[in-house]
Amino acid sequence: MGVAVLLFLVVAALAVIGSLLWWLGRTLPEAQRSRTQWQLEHDKTTTGQALLTAAGDGTLTDEEIQAANKGGHWTVRRDAQEVRASAQFVDADLEQEYWSFMLSLPLGPQTTLRTIRDDGACAPSAHPAAPSSGLPAG
Repeated sequence: MGVAVLLFLVVAALAVIGSLLWWLGRTLPEAQRSRTQWQLEHDKTTTGQALLTAAGDGTLTDEEIQAANKGGHWTVRRDAQEVRASAQFVDADLEQEYWSFMLSLPLGPQTTLRTIRDDGACAPSAHPAAPSSGLPAG
């Protein structure tokens, strides 16, 4: 009778372990995806806030734009209505996506920010931000 009980306990333990592994296999990837999505939203928010803060003094240099997203790849376009800084991020599926941060002119405390997904913004033909850029600082 002792062998039957021991066998039953081993089978029950294996069933519990197997169920736990199955559950972890299904929930861990979704939890990782959720964390990655949260990180994307956090990064976009802090990047936008950093750009607004940098523009608050009336100027926005390429170095300030580069620093807003911890030195990642940026493209910058400046025109009479806005400064458009575009950067690459990683989405919840671990794929690249591009976001543009448009700051209204004139730069200063009244500057507003719009953020849009803009997958064409960082195309190779776009002009990258560079410390020696000849573009006006704002």
